[in-house]
Amino acid sequence: MTAEQTLQKMGLSDNPIAPEKTGKQFNGTIYYAEIRSKTGKRHGLEYGGNVLKGHKAIIMPNEYINIYGQEWNHIHAPVDFNKTFNIGDSAEYHSYNLKYVGKITAIKEKYIEIETMYKEKTRLSIYEFSWRNWDFDVVKTAEYNAEEMMHI
Repeated sequence: MTAEQTLQKMGLSDNPIAPEKTGKQFNGTIYYAEIRSKTGKRHGLEYGGNVLKGHKAIIMPNEYINIYGQEWNHIHAPVDFNKTFNIGDSAEYHSYNLKYVGKITAIKEKYIEIETMYKEKTRLSIYEFSWRNWDFDVVKTAEYNAEEMMHI
């Protein structure tokens, strides 16, 4: 049993206990105990979706998405995170040299729609949204982009 599960049983955790099945719906709220990318078929071979280890999500369609858990892609130890995004909030939707940020226009059970800087809309799967935004911070992103613009 993990520390988070122990805290949940004692009622000391902010994160509700998510059911084991992925995408389980309860009173309109959807719980993802495991965030997985799409499965696909290419050249006759079927590829299973990748799992974001430690990432979980709670979605209330047309209202908010809460991503929480642990990010395991670090050298020293996993990092805990808990972020809630509402419609109208900023979120990262793409990156190359710069991190591209837009306004969330829709939250659905399978995707998040974000308005790009060109007033177009792009859709991110729950997998890609969680991967890009688990550590999102508007101020740090603006500082990073300002510094990077000096070197481009």
